[in-house]
Amino acid sequence: MVGELLVMSYDIAIEMDSLERKKTELTEKRNCLDLEIRKIDEILDRLVKQL
Repeated sequence: MVGELLVMSYDIAIEMDSLERKKTELTEKRNCLDLEIRKIDEILDRLVKQL
């Protein structure tokens, strides 16, 4: 019983670590996308001013 709980606890810890890494990766991707969106907004603003 105790052994099973330890294995489950270990499995949960591994899964939590994996999810945390995925969260970090997604946050980095979101930040990159936000930067790209800002760049596009700046380009669009300049184009609109030229019209």
